[in-house]
Parts: sequence; structure tokens; C-alpha cells
Amino acid sequence: MLLNYLGAELLARFDKATVDIADHTMLLSQDGYWLKSPKPEEDWGFMFGRHHPAAWQRILAADNGQFEDAGGLWTFSTIYPGLDGQKTLERNAMADRGSFWKAVAYLPKGTLYNSHPLLKPIVATLAVLLLLQFAGCWKLVRLHRLRNEAEALVRHTNRNLEQLVEERTAQLQADINLRSQAEEVLRQSESKLASILDSVEAFIYIKDTTLHYRYANRHVCELFGKPLEQVVGHGDEAFFDAATAARL
Repeated sequence: MLLNYLGAELLARFDKATVDIADHTMLLSQDGYWLKSPKPEEDWGFMFGRHHPAAWQRILAADNGQFEDAGGLWTFSTIYPGLDGQKTLERNAMADRGSFWKAVAYLPKGTLYNSHPLLKPIVATLAVLLLLQFAGCWKLVRLHRLRNEAEALVRHTNRNLEQLVEERTAQLQADINLRSQAEEVLRQSESKLASILDSVEAFIYIKDTTLHYRYANRHVCELFGKPLEQVVGHGDEAFFDAATAARL
């Protein structure tokens, strides 16, 4: 079995959480192998399910719980690496595909009953609290990793957005500069053309489809006695009597 970084960290946290009761706790894979055993020589190479088949079936049947058999008291909880906080049905679906671990505490009957009669419920409660603490630590690790990933994604998105804005701004500025240059070229061309037409000894003008003046050279403006600004946009009726305007 290959363990990623989070799996290795989970095993380290399990060791730390159970350091004082390591002889009573174990971590099992979904296939029933010891990932952590009270006996280090059993880690990875031996199957808990073969040694304790009846207990293994009861542990597999629920996410968490506690039961007593002929050997002693079992307390267990299920860990779903990467699936903390999802719904039970979703977790069961993952369990069917084998993506879970079992944290188990075991107290033999001799340990339970050779001491004070109140020791059994006390130890059982402590075992449950220990497993809950372990599950909570795993969730904190998971949430911390998710938060780091989310922050990294936000930073990456912001960098891309800033780059996109800079590129778009540069493109818009280039478009504005190009348009300004084109307008300046057009103004210069119009100015040159007006100078040429004004120097021609003829009456030159341009009308639109409504017979209004769109352009008139210097000679036309002098004929009307008006500057070009007062000629453009007007028809002949603005400069001639009605009869003359009708003939033009």
C-alpha cells in the first residue's frame, strides 16, 4: 500500500495520540491489515481479520461503535481519508470501494475485570474520547490542507486576472493610439484637399441626397458671402430666392 503525504501525517498523529495506550490501540486498513499494531512486528505484514474474524466483521459493519466479545471490549471508529464531512451514503459508497481505515481500541477481559468494577465504563469512555480526538485531528489536517489549496487557487486566479487586465489595457491603448493616428492622417488629407480645391478657379461644392451642401470651396463661400460653417447643412433656398433655388 502506498501512502501519500496526508496518510503519513495521519499515522504520525495516530502514534502521538495513542502513545500512552499503544498496547491497546491499532489502525487497520480496509482489507484488514495492521497499519499500526500493538506489536510492531505485525505492522503491514499480518491480517487482523484472520486473527479476529468475528470482531472484524462487526467492525466492518458500522462506521463506529463498541462491543464486547469473549476476548474483551472493542471500541472502533472509521476514517475516510479525503472524505471528511461528506454524507453517510457517500461514505458508505466509498467504503464499498475500499477507501477507509479503522481505528480500534481493544481491552482484554483480564484487564477489564481484574481491577475495580467501575474501570470498564471509565476505560470504555476514555477509548471513545480518544478515537473521537483522533478523528478530529484528522479533520483539522484535512481542513488545513483544503484551506491552503483554496488560498493557492485564489492567488493563482488573481495573478491570471491581473495579467489579463494588463494585456487588455495595453491592447485598448494600442487601439486608441491607432485610431488617433488614423484620424490625424484623415484631417491632414482633408486639409490638403481643401487647400487644393480652394486654389482652383471654379465653384466646387458637394451636396447630399437631400440637396444640402456638404462641402463648398472658397469661391462658393465668397459667392454666398458666408463662411463654410454656415454653408454646410443648408440648401440653395438659404442663399437664393425661391425661383432661383427651384432652378438649381
